[in-house]
Formats: sequence, structure tokens, C-alpha cells
Amino acid sequence: MAYCILDISSNLQVFPYIVEWNVMNLIKTENVTQSNICGMLTNKKKVCGKKAKYHKEITTVTGTTTHIYSCEIHAKSHQTLSMPNKGFSLTALKKKSLQDVRVLQQKYLGENENIKKKADIVDNLYRHFEKHSWDPIKENKVNAGHVDLITIGRNLFIELSQNDIMKTVTHVLIENQISPIANRMKTIQGMLAQHFISIGKEHIEFVSSGNKLKEFETISEAKTEYQKHKKDGVFFCTKLLQDHKYLLWFQYFIDFKAKKDDLADSFLQGIWWWRKIQKNNKLM
Repeated sequence: MAYCILDISSNLQVFPYIVEWNVMNLIKTENVTQSNICGMLTNKKKVCGKKAKYHKEITTVTGTTTHIYSCEIHAKSHQTLSMPNKGFSLTALKKKSLQDVRVLQQKYLGENENIKKKADIVDNLYRHFEKHSWDPIKENKVNAGHVDLITIGRNLFIELSQNDIMKTVTHVLIENQISPIANRMKTIQGMLAQHFISIGKEHIEFVSSGNKLKEFETISEAKTEYQKHKKDGVFFCTKLLQDHKYLLWFQYFIDFKAKKDDLADSFLQGIWWWRKIQKNNKLM
């Protein structure tokens, strides 16, 4: 389930600031624990708390072994660990020429040419990259239709309850599920609304899925309306991020693989609502 938290408190005339933007995994069969959420600190010196996508086993100064976990954004900005690079896998390194691996050797290891054999250089490089790169957290893929609603409800509660930023929102927009074949999504919509009702949020609104593209002209030539809306959503989301100089979030969106269309929808719904209250010049 995709969500986007926007901050518009400073000035209704300034384009919204993205506080948090992600996709919750509601179909995992194991509960989210403290160990697999991002433990990095935000600019406000608080633990991030987002779902971790990377981890690393490290040895502390006392000699003990521990794991650190990070979300996508904090992993990219880490000072000592690099993002995983398929070009530095053992297979990829073995395919490189001797000249190429020597260039990498000089760049990353700073060693002279005393090591002559390509196999030895490759081995040293691989061990270096393995030590200094994040390890992706691999999840077993689960068919969403095979996960019961009780499990989904519990996962939803855990995701929302452990996210401190989610507790600070003042206005909640939930996309209305009206399709006759969307019974499961309608149930989840109710679960989501009930959660925010239970924690005292006064402004909760069900909004039409058509709102997010109201101010844009369709550009997709996909066969079905559903496919058109999905492709248009990704296109216009990308354009808004570029036009309004969301440099970090633009790259974050480009790199996002699964559920990119849902991620775009959540952002565009928020922008639609902001523009609506901007016209009324008041916060409803």
C-alpha cells in the first residue's frame, strides 16, 4: 500500500514538501520487528523508522558482531557503505579484462602492481566490495490474493503503529474503492480509516481515484483505461518532481521498482488535495 506524507503547514503558496513517501508491505507473513526498520538518524536526530531495504553485519570496536539496517535514502547517503553494484559481483569482475581490474584495484584498493595474477586482484576486489557494500534484504514473494485479511490487518496496524511520522498527520486522504471486484481493497480501506479514527484524527476523507489526473491531459495510448491511468500517473508524477526540483525524491522515484504506479498515485492525490485547498485559500 503506497502512501505519501506532505507538509503544507508553512505556506499554501509554496509547493508541498515531501516528508515521507513509501510503500507498506501488508502481505508479509512475519511481523515487522525493530531489527528490520531503518535505524539511521534523520536531520532531527530521530530514528528514521522506515522499512529497511538493506542491512550489514559489522564488528564493533569491542569485537562483538551486530547488524545495522537502512532504508533506501539513508543507505545511499551512508558515509562508509556503498550501494550494491552488480558490476562488482564476482561473476562481473571475472569477466573484466586484466587492465580493467587493475584500474579498479588502483581506485579502490590503492595497491601497486605487485599482485600480477588477475584472479588474485579479482579476489581482493570482491572481498573489498563485499565488506564495504550494503546487502539487500531479500523477501520471499507472496501472492497478495493468498494472504488472509486478518494477516493484512495485523500488518497494517504494525506498519502504522511503528511509524512515528504517520502519527503526526492532521489530514488523511484514502482512495475510495468502488469497483465491484475490489471487495478485499474495500475491507482494507475500512481498516485504514478505522486506525486513524481510533487515534483521534478528525480530518479523514475518502477521495475518488479520478481526482489525481483531473488537471492533466491523457498522454498514454494503452489499451485499457486502467493501464492509461497507471502510465499517466507515473508520467505526470515524474514531471512534477522534475519541474519543482525534488532532486532527491526524483531519483528515489526513478529507482523505485515495484508499485511505482501506486507510489505515483499517492503523491498525485496529495497534490490534487493541496491545489483544492489552495483555491479555497484555507486549510479545511
